[in-house]
Amino acid sequence: MNMDGLVTISDAWLWLQWLFFLPGDFAAMVLLGTPIGDFFEITLGSIQGVGSGALSFCVWFVVFESLLQE
Repeated sequence: MNMDGLVTISDAWLWLQWLFFLPGDFAAMVLLGTPIGDFFEITLGSIQGVGSGALSFCVWFVVFESLLQE
């Protein structure tokens, strides 16, 4: 994950970051280059950014909240 060619403990933190940002990054990639994405000024720099993190937090909150209520 950190491009050193080895799987080490430092990769685990990067996997967690990748997993956390996955919903927001996916939304950014889908909206990139669309009129809606242009309106919200979504660029490749939006990947793992503040907006992506906020959206990801909301998605994971809803997911875990629904899992805990069952």
